[in-house]
Amino acid sequence: MDTVILSGGTTLETLTFDGDAVRVASSDTALTFAGGSIKGHLTARDGALQTLRNSLNQLARQMVTAVNAVYNPSGTGQNFFDPAGTDASSIELASGLTGLNVRASVAGGAAGDGSVAQAISELDIQAFSSSSGDAIDGTMGESYSAAISLFSYSLSQSRMRHENQTGVLNAVRGQRESMSGVSLDEEAAELMKFQRAYQASARVISIIDSMLDTVVNGMGRG
Repeated sequence: MDTVILSGGTTLETLTFDGDAVRVASSDTALTFAGGSIKGHLTARDGALQTLRNSLNQLARQMVTAVNAVYNPSGTGQNFFDPAGTDASSIELASGLTGLNVRASVAGGAAGDGSVAQAISELDIQAFSSSSGDAIDGTMGESYSAAISLFSYSLSQSRMRHENQTGVLNAVRGQRESMSGVSLDEEAAELMKFQRAYQASARVISIIDSMLDTVVNGMGRG
């Protein structure tokens, strides 16, 4: 069913956006768009952008789990990341962790022991698997690269479709203008043609007037 928003300059309905859908304020009815800029924005938000968000959230979740497992293997000590940070928007260092108490070695390790720091650095090349309960497949670097590559591909496809549609629009506009538009060169030529015709008519009348004057006045005196 179509919803009439404006009629004769009068606003009949107001719209609201709740972060999920555009709704008619008076009835809280969600509108369905077949096209237009709003449809385009919603499609982008729920398509390629949402896919990118999901991938980054999974990567952040895996990073929190993997680093904490190395930094606090017993699960009873100080974590590196706050375990409550389960996505890219909530990932943060654990409460109580500062630059003064962060450690590079296991608890009670010998001087110069950097085993924890080394284990964390090696997480970059560790392969994870969703079938084993991990949040991602492959290494964290591969997961990030795949997410960015997929988003870049979706972006390039959108740009290509936009360029194609813009080309079609310009072609249609050109056809319309060729049928109903005004050509300045053509109009200038028409004006010049009428000007020359007026000048020719004026010349003919001037000659006829001169001839009549000669016939009436000159011949009459003879």
